Amino acid sequence: MLVVREICQSCGMTNEVVSRQFCETVPRCDGCGKALRPPPTTVPVGAGVGGTLQLRMVPGRGLGVFSAAKITKGNLVERCPVFVFDQIPESAKTLRMQPYSDTEYHIKLGYLLLPWVGGGRAIALGYAMLYNHEPVKRSNVRYESYIEPDSNRRFIDFYAKRDIEAGEELTQTYTDTDKLWFTYKPPVESGTNG
Repeated sequence: MLVVREICQSCGMTNEVVSRQFCETVPRCDGCGKALRPPPTTVPVGAGVGGTLQLRMVPGRGLGVFSAAKITKGNLVERCPVFVFDQIPESAKTLRMQPYSDTEYHIKLGYLLLPWVGGGRAIALGYAMLYNHEPVKRSNVRYESYIEPDSNRRFIDFYAKRDIEAGEELTQTYTDTDKLWFTYKPPVESGTNG
């Protein structure tokens, strides 16, 4: 249990608040009863729920993530919860995995692990594992580790490296081209963005 002090922005009273992991409630001031912070917000991500991210099949590349709206450079595109591994035996990294569709690639667990703070590795939820690869100069999103200060929840945040147009595929850089486990195929230009 972690106890933190928060100052009420309405009356100025200092409150001791128990910070609970995975708690979505907003603490209230002991003096005036007003919320000590804004309520947590959720942003829909799937096209079916009115969000800005969509999944589509990309010829020669499999599933891809696309933006349904313009995203400005530097904006958060997606916050993906992660599972952080304390340690990973080499034998686990080479476990073969059945991909979501038939593929010529031999997917191993090690390919799906993203770098984490302090040299650790993490596997991300959300659309994180579905952003297709592009070399550094062509990719349009970057990621970084994020630990929520109040709850200690762990995430990988994806940010726009440049302005991204509606209908554009979101891509990240997996690794240097000579370290890829597959042969890189540039996207097939369709002449449209949608």
